[in-house]
Amino acid sequence: MKRRDARLRINIFYILLLAPTVIWLILSAAGAAEKLDTATGEKRDKHEVAEGTTLGNLTEELELTYNDNVPFRSVLLKMNSRLNTVLEVPYQGAILPGLTALANASMDESEYAGAWEKENVSEEAAVTITPEPVVTTEPSAEEAGTPAEVTPEPAAASSGEAFAGLTPYYETPTETGYYPYVELAPEVIQGRDGWLFRDESIPDYQGDTIVSDETLASETADMQALDAICDAQGTELYYIAIPNKNTVYPEYMPSIDKADYTGLMQLEDYVHANTDLNFIFMNDELLAAKNYGRLYLVTDTHWNGRGALACNVVLHQMMGLDPIDMGSLPEKEGEPYVGDLIYYTGLPVDSFPTDLTADYDYRPEITVNQIRGGDDILDEFTSNAPDGRTFVYVGDSYRHNIMPYLNKDFAHTYFINCKALGPEYADILNSADILVVENVERNYYINPDAGNAVSDLISIMG
Repeated sequence: MKRRDARLRINIFYILLLAPTVIWLILSAAGAAEKLDTATGEKRDKHEVAEGTTLGNLTEELELTYNDNVPFRSVLLKMNSRLNTVLEVPYQGAILPGLTALANASMDESEYAGAWEKENVSEEAAVTITPEPVVTTEPSAEEAGTPAEVTPEPAAASSGEAFAGLTPYYETPTETGYYPYVELAPEVIQGRDGWLFRDESIPDYQGDTIVSDETLASETADMQALDAICDAQGTELYYIAIPNKNTVYPEYMPSIDKADYTGLMQLEDYVHANTDLNFIFMNDELLAAKNYGRLYLVTDTHWNGRGALACNVVLHQMMGLDPIDMGSLPEKEGEPYVGDLIYYTGLPVDSFPTDLTADYDYRPEITVNQIRGGDDILDEFTSNAPDGRTFVYVGDSYRHNIMPYLNKDFAHTYFINCKALGPEYADILNSADILVVENVERNYYINPDAGNAVSDLISIMG
């Protein structure tokens, strides 16, 4: 009897374990699974085992693929969202404010608030940045305070000059003092005033991305190799790095330490001190531009149209094009936008502040025609722009919001997903008069596989 009961329990266990998959296969065959799988309105591409997967990362790839294709994934997410609503909303409305007030009452508030309090500075001061000596490597504990200094090269674009003349804009958090570190989901950090941030950007934020001189030399050598290929065929090459959202808006982060020096700053200093490459980390530029308007989406990973336009202002300076007078451009009324980080939390959209896009009526006299696009891999445009050169932009998802500006600057433009580079794009890349290679900060030393565009381009164009 005991053996029969044990076998029955085991059989029930296997039925419960396999039933979701079997039912999902039946629903898929009947065409009903797709409707269930999009019930949460997620904006995602399902993970697939990557090409070139080795035995070393096969288990990780299979786990990621299964987790993203698990049966009834969206149904489970909706259930999780409802449960989070029951638990999280009362916590945010009643428990968290009380805990924060207790923490503030027992600590010196100036320790937390002072670093982020914005002074009423003049417009001129808001965009003036004094160059400081740069360090090629992180100083050791014994050498702290006496770092090796090198003479910084002039920046390719002046962070202050680019935005002079705009109307100053100051925004400070309403929630000051101590703010606890809370992960709303495995990928999402809760910030002040409803701001959301990617948790994977924390190593950059805290300065854990400092690398060796050998790594810097190797990366720089690859960048120089691509530059030599471009020089040989008459292509202008520009490298741009986009700061993580919390690099530009630390005042909305929880009360955790922010480093003054990071791996990407280190790379920029090394490149400027040792080469004449056109490379710029847009950190100082966007910190200056944020004095004139919000540059990133509150509930999304990415910048908004204003941030993208600010980048294009600097790009114009780098490329020697006509300057963009950002202050003279009519700004369109922002549209409500549901950020990707909200979907990651599983919480209801109305749990967060309404986010608005930002856009400008940029060069309305230029007519743009889209030739290819819609697959998140390659977008091609033609226009009647006076500049007849072919412009190719290889970058990550930040490229989407800068497209509407750059495709009006040149007669023929291509935007290629840096994670999907392959030999099929050789003709496009080799036809470029101007090539821009862009990556966001976290794709340098946190997600290096996402930032290997330079080596891919060398193999394709070399």
